[in-house]
Amino acid sequence: NKTPITLWGPVGSRKTRTIQSLSAERDENGTPYQVITIQPSTEDPTVIHGMMFTSLEAESGETVMKRSLPAVVAQIIDYWEKHNGLTILFMDEMTTCLPAQQHALLGLMTHGTYGDKNIQPYISIV
Repeated sequence: NKTPITLWGPVGSRKTRTIQSLSAERDENGTPYQVITIQPSTEDPTVIHGMMFTSLEAESGETVMKRSLPAVVAQIIDYWEKHNGLTILFMDEMTTCLPAQQHALLGLMTHGTYGDKNIQPYISIV
């Protein structure tokens, strides 16, 4: 049902290994799951929420700030479009990341969105 789940347990209880082993599994159509692991506390912030850039709006001629699409989101969309396959997005070590990093992931974890891209149909979050 794609409801985000939380795994909680002591160090060494094989939480990460269990999730990563899902890449060997296949869905009902025989498509393997893509498993992407992100450790927000050790990743470059652009991996989580993209980079800000300026863009000239064609209609108004105004310069506006926009956020680039993180590579991980492009990877998820690409896997769906090429294979019709689900990505398991594993957010590892969430309790060790800064509140700002947790905040950057809030939209993704609660609504399945990265900016204006809805990737909820393509992912399951752990």
